[in-house]
Amino acid sequence: MIIWCRGRRLSWVDFGGSGATMLALHGSFGRASVFAPLAERLTTRMRLVALDQRGHGMADHGGPFTREEFVADATAVIGTLGLGPVLVLGHSLGGIIAYQLAARYPELVRALVIEDDEMMDVQRHGLGDWWPDWLGSTCPALLLRGARSTLLPSGLAADMVHRRPHTTLVEFPTAGHWIHDDDPDGCANAILNFLPTLCLPTLTR
Repeated sequence: MIIWCRGRRLSWVDFGGSGATMLALHGSFGRASVFAPLAERLTTRMRLVALDQRGHGMADHGGPFTREEFVADATAVIGTLGLGPVLVLGHSLGGIIAYQLAARYPELVRALVIEDDEMMDVQRHGLGDWWPDWLGSTCPALLLRGARSTLLPSGLAADMVHRRPHTTLVEFPTAGHWIHDDDPDGCANAILNFLPTLCLPTLTR
């Protein structure tokens, strides 16, 4: 489905489901449809909405591609569709956008699910220090790490959990960076097991 936000065409997929609403943000070179296998496993317990972010899928192409613009797009979509407050699932680059969204607009994000984000890979290339953003929110967070991924080292994942309150780490021994593809059942189970730790009555739409 197409939505116009801030003068730009964005595309989103509503996979349906009932209960808590989760907004899914894909990573670089991804699109909303990459979450389809995960949606099959989650929509018995929640509603999953995924966004084609700018420059991806059916969304308008062309920049700017700053993190501020990605965050502003997600904020506008949540408001336009009347979704908030939501759980936000972010994979890779989408994970960075997710916790930046939570840091800047805590009233829109009830909880975070971060799938193997590339914070240290970004820092090594001199493109920013995301620690203030990661530590800038206090909502519950679930950090998912693929043991075979090279983008989120085990030591960094442990440090992210240690330094941020209300954060839980789940590791997937057979998965790489694309956990929702490599282990869709395990990824879905981790998210569903995370739900009882939240105040679901206020999330239900």
